[in-house]
Amino acid sequence: ETFIDAQTKGRAFRVNGEKLFIRGGNWIGTDAAWRYSASRQRFDDEVRYHAEAGLNLIRVWGGGVAEADLFYEACDRAGVLVYQEFWMSGDNNGRWAGSYDW
Repeated sequence: ETFIDAQTKGRAFRVNGEKLFIRGGNWIGTDAAWRYSASRQRFDDEVRYHAEAGLNLIRVWGGGVAEADLFYEACDRAGVLVYQEFWMSGDNNGRWAGSYDW
């Protein structure tokens, strides 16, 4: 749930009934060229680095590849939220400039 905090007047989030301060980083497919070389250990390590840096959310860039299930499973194990962008969600300010006629 997202809401405007009465005290700070800023955006706030509640997950499972608990207020959460989101500290996030970006994830741009680390294995785009070698889709099948990533192991469970590699995903666990890379997601753990985010968690150890104090981050609790990873934004998966919509212009990259859809990650393997192992990535999302690693996030579950590390307790890291995922904000998944989708490739069709962009370019409203680009070539089509907001037109849906394409």
